[in-house]
Amino acid sequence: MINLFVDGSRYLMILLMAVYTYLNFRYFSVGEEKKRRLCARQNRLMLLMHFLAYMVIYIKTEDPR
Repeated sequence: MINLFVDGSRYLMILLMAVYTYLNFRYFSVGEEKKRRLCARQNRLMLLMHFLAYMVIYIKTEDPR
């Protein structure tokens, strides 16, 4: 079950990175008003990526530190 979660999170992380990269390129082609929304989305994606990575580390090591 742990291996299934780790493998699934790997593909989810790749998808999140692809969306984050798309938003980075999209940033340069929109107006000033939409740039703030794009930055907010990028921040949420980065937070989700970090949360997912730390959760995988915790599951693999079973150490709360």
